[in-house]
Amino acid sequence: MANGANLVARSGTLEPSIAPDTIPISSRPREIGRQLSMPAYGGLLVVVLCVEVTAYYRFSNSTAILMRGGAGFIDLQFTVMEWLQYMLLGAAATTILLSRMEFAALAKRALITPVPGSRRTGILAIQVMLAAALVAWCGLNPASFASTESVAAWALVRIALAAGAMATFALAFVPLEVWREWYRARPGAFRVGVAAGIVAVPLLRDFIPAMSTIPMVTSAMYNSSIWAAEAMLNALGQHPVVNWERHSIAVPGFRVVIAPLCAGIDGIVIITLFLAAYLWFCRASLRFPLALILFPVGAILSWFLNAVRLTALIMIGRHSPAIALGYFHTIAGWAFLNLLGVGLVVSSHSMSVFRADPLDSAPQAGERSSSANMYILPMLVTLAIGMLTRPFGSSLNFLYPVTVIATAAVLLAYRGKIVRLGWNPDWSAPATAAVIFAIWIAIARWSGTLHNSAMAASLHGLPEWERNCWLVFRVAGAVVTVPIAEELFFRGYLLRKLVSVDFESVDPRHFTWLSFLISSILFGLLHQNWIGGILAGLGFAMVQYRRGRLMDAIVAHSACNALLAAYAIATSSWGLWS
Repeated sequence: MANGANLVARSGTLEPSIAPDTIPISSRPREIGRQLSMPAYGGLLVVVLCVEVTAYYRFSNSTAILMRGGAGFIDLQFTVMEWLQYMLLGAAATTILLSRMEFAALAKRALITPVPGSRRTGILAIQVMLAAALVAWCGLNPASFASTESVAAWALVRIALAAGAMATFALAFVPLEVWREWYRARPGAFRVGVAAGIVAVPLLRDFIPAMSTIPMVTSAMYNSSIWAAEAMLNALGQHPVVNWERHSIAVPGFRVVIAPLCAGIDGIVIITLFLAAYLWFCRASLRFPLALILFPVGAILSWFLNAVRLTALIMIGRHSPAIALGYFHTIAGWAFLNLLGVGLVVSSHSMSVFRADPLDSAPQAGERSSSANMYILPMLVTLAIGMLTRPFGSSLNFLYPVTVIATAAVLLAYRGKIVRLGWNPDWSAPATAAVIFAIWIAIARWSGTLHNSAMAASLHGLPEWERNCWLVFRVAGAVVTVPIAEELFFRGYLLRKLVSVDFESVDPRHFTWLSFLISSILFGLLHQNWIGGILAGLGFAMVQYRRGRLMDAIVAHSACNALLAAYAIATSSWGLWS
């Protein structure tokens, strides 16, 4: 973009030299018939990310490997991660604020512009390979690292793989030319953003702990946060035990000691600094002094979300301490803070009471939702609801019916298109189902995962009506919603998408080794019995290849799950449903 893209001052306001309607998302011509709507493509990326995160936390031995390096090395790792978080937060917030007009214009155009999939396939394939390498690298045997030096070398490779996976994911979501377009529009914003990120490290890292040493501030934050978390837990029927002197909250099987930085001070300080910068840079478009109300609103919401985070941490930790401490505790604070910052900015720009100028009219042009939504959304809902409800049941997912109902609702929305897939499977579907069932049982017996005593105890501890109700939903999910959702995505969409971005133009009988193997491996990684899952994915794909009908794969999958469900109930082999 030309140098004239810089902002110029006119009449005390800042005007962008580029308008939302004129920003090209890509300078290359688009390929007709090889595009995907942004919601469908975003859904695909979320599914890929969910699979990768699930695989990482299932196979990763990172904590055990880091412990081989000693306490000093672990402290160094945490320090480095803390510095990187503060740098990225400061750099991103400053860059967006300084180039808010260009950023908003590019974001608006990106949301309504179809995705040129042919140019995303390659970078997405690289991202998946890097993520797979990260999972494999972090799944090494901790005993293989006998010295601090070997652990340090492992950690460097881990950081490089993680950075590569995140960078390629960002490029898969937003292509390089858009990043370049944004930079060319406001290069100064990026330079100042980098400087601000460096400055933010000592500011946030030292100022926030200093605030936590002020007795009045610390006492108020501790008491209010613990009181709010206790009230929320009582409302959920948990009856927590609070130790006000040690700042701890305990429920049966799990106890949290709240550190000063976890009392909510850091969130209030960060959101206040962010709002100060936001109100200053956007002072021409906001109505003062009314806009100043965002300060107390931001502080109150930050405190409230921190209480929600503590409550969720305790609820999750009661059933799964590993997920609570190793996953939720790590990301929840930053995730809530980012959502709050974005929410305050979007709300203040969307509500006329805060704006100095009238709201712009919404863009009239839009793109029709792609039929890919039918293939992606059911699987996306299954994964998302499953990940949200699973932590609330350590041995038995009591909220599994929620996943079944939510997935069924999405499938019903697309029932017309699904019915048109055809309902006349031949003998290959049940035959393949029987073979996969036999292989699955054999692998479960060999690996010792056929039985699950904890799940059996949880089931027998339920009242009979509740146990029967849960079993009905579990069978319905296994036989109906799960096979349809998974086959729509893996065989109906991904198997053909890996052949051509215009997946609907690909003959379902068209075979390539790349799509055959990758789709089956990703399918397998979603299952506890991942070896059996990969073999099942290969089998269901072969069923579809035979006649080119997705319904054959759905019937094979459903029949196999029906056999597994019958076997699990008849023999109390609850490990099949772990």
